[in-house]
Amino acid sequence: MPELLILEDEPESLTALTALVKEEGFEVTSATTIAQARRLLQAQRYDLLLLDISLPDGDGLSLFDEIPPEMEVVVITGSVSVGTVLRALRRGAFDFLAKPIDVAYLKELLAIFRGVRADAKRRGKPQLRGPGEIRIIGASPPFERALSMARRVAPTDLRVLITGESGTGKDCFAQAIHAWSKRASGPFVAVNCSAVSSSLMESELFGHERGSFTGATQTRRGLFEQASGGTLFLDEITEMSLEQQTKLLRVIETRRVVRVGAERETPVDVRILAATNRSPDQAVKERRLREDLFYRLKVFVLDIPPLRERKGDVALLAEYFLRRINTREGTTKRFSAASLAALEAYSWPGNVRELRSVVETAYVLAETDLIEMGELLDQQHAASLYDPGSIRLAFSVGTPLSEIERAFTLATLRELGGDKRKAAAMLGISLKTLYNRLRAYEREGHIQDEKPRSEQPEMAP
Repeated sequence: MPELLILEDEPESLTALTALVKEEGFEVTSATTIAQARRLLQAQRYDLLLLDISLPDGDGLSLFDEIPPEMEVVVITGSVSVGTVLRALRRGAFDFLAKPIDVAYLKELLAIFRGVRADAKRRGKPQLRGPGEIRIIGASPPFERALSMARRVAPTDLRVLITGESGTGKDCFAQAIHAWSKRASGPFVAVNCSAVSSSLMESELFGHERGSFTGATQTRRGLFEQASGGTLFLDEITEMSLEQQTKLLRVIETRRVVRVGAERETPVDVRILAATNRSPDQAVKERRLREDLFYRLKVFVLDIPPLRERKGDVALLAEYFLRRINTREGTTKRFSAASLAALEAYSWPGNVRELRSVVETAYVLAETDLIEMGELLDQQHAASLYDPGSIRLAFSVGTPLSEIERAFTLATLRELGGDKRKAAAMLGISLKTLYNRLRAYEREGHIQDEKPRSEQPEMAP
């Protein structure tokens, strides 16, 4: 039976957590202070720690330095701020829970943990990963709203249309909805409709009988039959031909499929999730999506926000991707403050997918454990990471360096909306140095008309 340690100072919360965890099949030990938990950790080995951050004798995250690498930690916090989540992820947290604790999610988390550990035991390998294969990282309000909506619709059997730009993680949300649903024990089958030709789509979705067409040497079940009892995810649904959309509509209405070359119908029990990176309404107007199919799919619409609207989540995601690489490669690389600020300032047209690619490239290029701006600047991202608005500054040969410095400083500050801390990090100078420069520019009359729009008088630290 797995051993679990709970570090929680609130009596009512501790009692409730203890009872719940015992019901889930764990041996439970509890502590109410960091000092008490430290003694228990020295005396015994545990599999999992539920760790409250705010404790009477200090910050619970300080305990990470004394936790053995094979022990997983779930952080409990009353404030799901970007900073708190980022600190937890940086220290290697398995996951985090916000108060009041979502009991259903905690039960799911414990079940996933037990499954991961059982799998690790069978394989004889340590598993250093998050809960399951699905990781959805973020703490910004737009992201939290999308996640909350996904969790609400997951337990139902409603069809869901997931919308959002390419690279926002629509497939991850689809997998999460399946994992949180009553169909979680059934199969999750996904198909990218843009990757299957129109001539093969019918056979792919509904299957075929042997000899039904040239090359059909054996009977094959289609994706609907393969997903029966579970979930079928139709990604990029607007790329499916109108003819195939008509046949899909019939299957949705009848819950039966007819294999190519077959005469009888086969019943299927499938929940359908669909996704598109286009505006569904516009796709209907452009005749890319049948209006009747659209209404069948839009029982519940889940819109995933682009990364540029998720303030603070870029750092969380970048740290998470880097931590995964470090775990896999056995390294300890980290981002400099300037490189994180540059990542936050970029607009990320390719969203999370693009960010992950940049992090992986930066990891490879970094010659030391500290990833600096230089490692982030490949041919694709160099100008945009330095200059989020893609503005170019040109200077004639012989222009005084002081004038170039002033122009770059003010342009950077303007592009970052007057955020001095971020501007200082991007420029590679201290905040105090930036304030000194701005005072000098004001005395010299250079920023009377150029003061950044959000700038207000502040005291330098």
